[in-house]
Amino acid sequence: MNLTEEFQIAGDTVRGSLHISTDKPNQDAFVWRFLPDYILGIVCDGCGSGKYSEAGSKVGVRLIAKAIKENLNVFMSQPMQLFKSEPPYPFWERVRQDVLAQIRVLVRAMGGSLSQTVTDYFLFTTVGFLMTPFGVSIFSIGDGVFIINGDVKTIGPFSDNKHPYIAYDLTGSSVTDNDPNLKFFQVNEILKIDDVQSILIGCDGLEDFIDSENKVIPGGKEKDIVGPVSQFWEQNKFFTNRDMVRRRLAVVNRPYQKIVWDEKQVIRKKGLLRDDTTLIVVRRKPKEKEET
Repeated sequence: MNLTEEFQIAGDTVRGSLHISTDKPNQDAFVWRFLPDYILGIVCDGCGSGKYSEAGSKVGVRLIAKAIKENLNVFMSQPMQLFKSEPPYPFWERVRQDVLAQIRVLVRAMGGSLSQTVTDYFLFTTVGFLMTPFGVSIFSIGDGVFIINGDVKTIGPFSDNKHPYIAYDLTGSSVTDNDPNLKFFQVNEILKIDDVQSILIGCDGLEDFIDSENKVIPGGKEKDIVGPVSQFWEQNKFFTNRDMVRRRLAVVNRPYQKIVWDEKQVIRKKGLLRDDTTLIVVRRKPKEKEET
């Protein structure tokens, strides 16, 4: 099976309105690999309190993608190990250890306190999907959203709203001390490739988009509503023009300002997406309509 002949992929990210108002950068990152033998999508969300976690999430998402690619070369001959439905997950543990090894090298090269450098740069959550002809996995460390064939599922929240991060394995944390299982990759779903019509993954900021389904876009008319998240896998425009995902997120999150001269006041509204919002969506190619 050539997966690129069967599926389409799109995705993008926008900075959250709270980050815009406080002049913080977009701390999300995403990457996908769209190849005949596997399709991979990963979104990472940097820790909000990390000074430079936008850097760590951008590095981390690529380290994870690289580790998955390299380990796939070994495990593709062992698909039963690759798509086990219950732990332990040897494939994902190999990926995790490879990523941690690379982060450790980077942190040591940067100098200073290991724990402080990790805290400043390398705390990020991860949600992703891996599709091969042998099966499909949804995987994560930390919170996020995934939608399979229209079925929305959220990961988290966690106790005291404290998220697990892959780099906690280097520094230790009360989060993973209290529940050591949280430091490992979680396999949230295992599916057969034939059962997949669409998959969407997103950071936790996507929940604002989902919750805003019936809200009017800032500055829009009454009919200009956000609409359901299903638009991203149902509408062709998001796959024929890859910039359309970013445009849609940006429109929903644009600030609005109106001067009411008679009342001598300015009406200001923030965008509807408070947190950075990132998504990747993959869908089965629609069948071409037969000419009559």
